[in-house]
Amino acid sequence: MDDRLEARLLLSLLAERWEEARSLAARPEIRAALLAALARECEVAPWIHHLLQRSGRLELLGEEALRELERAHHKCRIDNLHLLSLAEDAIDAMLGEGILPIALKGLDHIHRFGIEFGARAMVDMDFLVRPHELQRAISVLERAGWSRTGEQRRSHWQPYHLPLMSGGPVRLFLELHWNLVQPGRYELDPEELFARAEPLAVCGRELLGLEPHDHAAYLLLHHTSHYFERRLKGALDLKLITERLDLDWALVSRRLAGWGGLAAGAMSMRHMAKLFPESFSEPAGGPLHPGALRSLLTLPLRSSHPLDLFHGATRRPVQFYLGALLLERPLDLPRLLRGKGGQS
Repeated sequence: MDDRLEARLLLSLLAERWEEARSLAARPEIRAALLAALARECEVAPWIHHLLQRSGRLELLGEEALRELERAHHKCRIDNLHLLSLAEDAIDAMLGEGILPIALKGLDHIHRFGIEFGARAMVDMDFLVRPHELQRAISVLERAGWSRTGEQRRSHWQPYHLPLMSGGPVRLFLELHWNLVQPGRYELDPEELFARAEPLAVCGRELLGLEPHDHAAYLLLHHTSHYFERRLKGALDLKLITERLDLDWALVSRRLAGWGGLAAGAMSMRHMAKLFPESFSEPAGGPLHPGALRSLLTLPLRSSHPLDLFHGATRRPVQFYLGALLLERPLDLPRLLRGKGGQS
């Protein structure tokens, strides 16, 4: 089913290009159910309803689509309220033992920018701790009621975070990171992140947040690790960082290069520029370029769909090809395959 028109409308709503959105929404070809389904797939339905509500433009969409978006927004508020309540308990447990973590992803984002907490979907909470505090943090959280799950068996290919599951009738996940990148593919000393981290109030507690250039570099690599998928929460996070903070993209480029992730981060930037050209056009991201050879070798996979950078990015052979191509040092591929099963 061709959803390109609905995808264009979705992106115009997210970018707040209201005249374009109004024109697209008025077209009879727009299918409300498909638009709502696409918003759910991209995990941005609550955010779209929030934008429409905040700007006083709820009438822009038809009743059927608006009803689905409103339902998603309401559910997100309830889900996030429960998640933030559990986050408070986890934070208090760690702070009580002298562990000061860095809040990541949505937990950082909604507090850093003061956005309405029900607008940004969060399926879990993420914290970065110093590697030497990891075992103590796990013990502290387990005493507070969190438990390990079978998911940690996946850590043979993601050896930088551990999922813990909450107790109670409604289970939520906490991801405890001791690094932000996959060892073997990238090289990053977490102590550098802690040295540059900034104070960040989270749930009324004083924690740490990533320094903005580290934050942008991390989001770009995280997008690569999910093979340029349609879940756009991270893309919107990066969009807001770009618009609200005075980023030096040359510094972001140097951070990525220092971590061994310049090519991967640059390819993610190419996807950002396709999704939100007004936020990521030149000079924003100018120093980030994947290189002529990688651009040429990915050209047959390039997609014309408004949401997708590549065709078939959910298929393992395509993922393997992209993961290998975006290695900073191609000679590392055999070692990476032995140790990580080919995952990025």
